[in-house]
Amino acid sequence: MELAAKTRGLDLIVGGHSHSYLGDPKNPLYQGPYPTVVKNLDGDNTLIVQAYCWGRFIGNLDVSFNPEGKIVAWNGAPIQVEYSLPAEPAVAKLVSGWRSEFESWAKTVLGKASDNFDMAGCRTRDCVMGNFMTDAMLQYARSLSSGKDKKTKHPWADLTIINTGGIRAGLAKGTVTIESIMTASPFGSYIMQIPMKGQELLTTLESVVLGRRNDIGRPVTSFIQVSGLRFSYDSRQRNSTEKPSIKAEIQGRNNMWSAIALDTTYSVVTIDFSSNGGDNVFLKEKRKQNRFGRLDLVLMDFIKKAKIIKPFLDGRIQDISPTPPPLVN
Repeated sequence: MELAAKTRGLDLIVGGHSHSYLGDPKNPLYQGPYPTVVKNLDGDNTLIVQAYCWGRFIGNLDVSFNPEGKIVAWNGAPIQVEYSLPAEPAVAKLVSGWRSEFESWAKTVLGKASDNFDMAGCRTRDCVMGNFMTDAMLQYARSLSSGKDKKTKHPWADLTIINTGGIRAGLAKGTVTIESIMTASPFGSYIMQIPMKGQELLTTLESVVLGRRNDIGRPVTSFIQVSGLRFSYDSRQRNSTEKPSIKAEIQGRNNMWSAIALDTTYSVVTIDFSSNGGDNVFLKEKRKQNRFGRLDLVLMDFIKKAKIIKPFLDGRIQDISPTPPPLVN
């Protein structure tokens, strides 16, 4: 929407990545009308459409233009895809052939989930899927700091921060397979360890809450999930012109919680997408980065060792607003 308002000549923007559902207000996924109409710098309409994720909806929009190329009318709505719709035979045959090559590998059982690991609240507070992934990452990174070989030993990992956009699906109760993890973490992301001053860490949290980085003048396009860190904020301060009020603490090696020390350098675990400035959660800076294993493989190994994983919430991210937004997946 900000892009549409600050440009000229764009008639239509087809959004993605954020998984926003624009459409029927009665749908619990609703985040705005389809299309959402924004005036550009010339006062002309720019139409914005987006159809959630995972192919659950197909976008459908008809737009009419006058002889001068100006939008004069539009009509349409996302179409929900249901299993009652027949498959296209030629495409179904192609997909079947592709799947057969890795079907048995994808169905390999890693362990069990005692209950559903859903994504409710992942964009506003801590969520069970976010807790699972960040805890697994932090445990893995800390295991690398205990090695006796000084050449391979890494600094103690203080905390984990990942962008919510990197969590693409939850886990269903019951058997957890390789396919389950590849669906939840499909990007082949690598786990990274980066140094970060306490002041930069606090600015990062403030920027996520505001939805923009004032230091570079760009929007932050994802919420975060964390481990080894807890913070509270007020969602009413999003898009505020004032500095948000955030209470944040880090869990030390003694398991005690203490406020972020602004001059202290912390070791932050994240993924390569975020460490390189993705979603503008972190600044893209030249700094020492340690690259570890692939996230999906680390999650698989975590489940193999645990055998049974249990979903939980511990309030590590809290929205103290009296009117918090609804918890959507």
